Amino acid sequence: MDRFRTIVQTKTHAEDSMLEIFFLIWFGRHLANMAQEKGRTKGWAALGVLFWISGEVAGFVIGDLAGLGTGAYGTALGGAAACAFIAWLIVRSLPPEHQVDHAQVFE
Repeated sequence: MDRFRTIVQTKTHAEDSMLEIFFLIWFGRHLANMAQEKGRTKGWAALGVLFWISGEVAGFVIGDLAGLGTGAYGTALGGAAACAFIAWLIVRSLPPEHQVDHAQVFE
């Protein structure tokens, strides 16, 4: 019976990880598009991915230190979501890059 629980738990965590990967791909593209609309590079997408991963690690460590056991996974996702929101706020608040209209410069 314990072996069955281990298999079921492993499958559930594998599915959760796959959902995280799909979310990170979508989120990275969303941040890249937001940044590009402001005249910035698509490299701002890396901020969201790095914030997500660092928030997830920090949340897991906090949950583990709090003795939550398997609940540490929930704090990991909470930390990841909070840090992703911060990354979104940063990219959203970027001022538009000043773009020079070359036609007007040479008139």
